[in-house]
Amino acid sequence: MIIIIDDVFNENDINLIRENIPVYPTNDTWFDKGKNNFIDIIIDQCSKYFDLSGIIGYEMHKNIIGPDYHQDKDELLFLTKGIKSFPLCGIVYYPLIENLSGGELKFENLSVKPINNRLVIFSPSLPHMVNPHKGTRISLGINPWNSKPLAYR
Repeated sequence: MIIIIDDVFNENDINLIRENIPVYPTNDTWFDKGKNNFIDIIIDQCSKYFDLSGIIGYEMHKNIIGPDYHQDKDELLFLTKGIKSFPLCGIVYYPLIENLSGGELKFENLSVKPINNRLVIFSPSLPHMVNPHKGTRISLGINPWNSKPLAYR
């Protein structure tokens, strides 16, 4: 399942999210639930489509350069034991897109063009990647979890 919502937030929420762009980590970082009100806005919207009632926290990163095809999973658990454990869903939010060419979020049968204030929510095990691009493409990748991935314990 892939859900795309355009013009998802009002101007006040967009400004709150954009004001916090400098604090977004570029590498995956763990945050306990309720620690970032600008992310809570995004999580609240996603909970309308996925059951996030058991969320204890989330991994988050700012994505400027997209990775190759991958599944969002507990990477350390997979590397050490070969077990695939997935978050409750995958979330990509686009707070800042300017003069962009390329940079689509790509799934097996769908490419999603990044545009300002677009939210993409998808089933947790779906492989995805980002096409090469030119221009400004800042996206927030958020993976809500109901148990803390091994690397953060």
